[in-house]
Amino acid sequence: MLQKTEDRHGSQKRSRDDIGEVALCVGATGRKMAVRMYSAEEAYAMLASDTESASEGEPEFFCDSSSSDSGEPPRSRRRDDPNYDRLFKIRPVLTFLEEKFSAVYTPQREISVDESLMSFKGRVKFRQYLPNKRARYGIKLYKLYSRICWKCSTSENSNLLRTDCVPKEVTFLSYGDDLGLILTSFSFLFFIMTSVVLGIFWKYRETPIIKANNRHLSYILLVSIALCFMCPMLFIGRPSRVLCLLRQAAFGVVFTVSISSILAKTLTVIIAFKATQPGGKIKRFLGTRLSITLVFFCSMGKILLSVTWIVFYPPYLDIDTDMDTILLLCNEGSSTFLEIGYIGMLALICLWAAYVAKDFPDQFNEAKNISFSIVVFSSVWLAFVPTYLSVKGKNMVAVEVFAIVTSSAGLLTFIFFPKCYVIFKNPEHYRRRKLSDTLFRNKNFS
Repeated sequence: MLQKTEDRHGSQKRSRDDIGEVALCVGATGRKMAVRMYSAEEAYAMLASDTESASEGEPEFFCDSSSSDSGEPPRSRRRDDPNYDRLFKIRPVLTFLEEKFSAVYTPQREISVDESLMSFKGRVKFRQYLPNKRARYGIKLYKLYSRICWKCSTSENSNLLRTDCVPKEVTFLSYGDDLGLILTSFSFLFFIMTSVVLGIFWKYRETPIIKANNRHLSYILLVSIALCFMCPMLFIGRPSRVLCLLRQAAFGVVFTVSISSILAKTLTVIIAFKATQPGGKIKRFLGTRLSITLVFFCSMGKILLSVTWIVFYPPYLDIDTDMDTILLLCNEGSSTFLEIGYIGMLALICLWAAYVAKDFPDQFNEAKNISFSIVVFSSVWLAFVPTYLSVKGKNMVAVEVFAIVTSSAGLLTFIFFPKCYVIFKNPEHYRRRKLSDTLFRNKNFS
């Protein structure tokens, strides 16, 4: 407690040294300490009120700098005392900070103390001169180092010096990657080519070769192939929950429309040649109504299958932190193989129909082109399955995107490029009269 002295008149006073201490530490009562600065008049006024309240049993202002509780010798405020404390005015602050620091950090077994000199040329009692140091004049600091190792979280790695944890890099198949940029470029290139072919078919829609091959189905097939080339845009880039829900379903529906359109074209060829036989009753199935109906039902079956899968087994965004990077992938389960299975079934039916129509006259028949395109389509997706299962990470997405672009390019190349060649070389090559003469001269259909 602050020491009290009596003057010759018998009044209680406090020494001037105590007044300086009160000016810094008064206001610390109970367990809560508040450090404030007071003028001399305020300090004398508070000391007077302290003297009056002491008799009533109220707590006095205090600024105890002794260390009797900790077992150390008590510090003195007298300059001639060997235990004189030069920091007695701020000792409560230091004690308070020491308690707080001790509650936060406890040194471990393996520790070391390092001495350093902070450059300071002011006037303080504890400034030291160390000629071996670079600064020479300054305040000596003691730094405590503890060898503590902690395990970084699953989303962090340790830095090169093994002194801190740094966030892991987030990886996915992005447009900035070389592989992603190449696949995106090819997708846009083939999309533009498909749009050009669609424009050619629309411009020459009145020519016999366009009419003979069911131009409405050709338009549907070209639009669906163009959308197939746009499907990689759902796979490349940072995945999200919405993209995980949509991309497999969109890919399956668009490819189903493409393959069902090819199947409808093949069946149209078969029905057209069967209708030319004498006494044939299959003529009522000719026309675009049957073809559009077939495409609609095949597509609706795929849509119902996709909706059922999304409702009961929805895909989700999977964050893989087992590697040195954070890998973002869509966990779709077995939905990829379900999509391929449904489309593969339609492709096999289409291949069988094209094989049945292989002996039809070449000038009217496009079954051979369809056969080549379906063979290429099936080969790509058969090779896709083992490759997809053998790769990991973002390469899985790259393999699927490559299969989408390659199979769509096969359909475009083998079905429509030969027709474009004929259109530009001799658009009147397929005349209706010549086609009818060819049909009736063929012995297989007489």
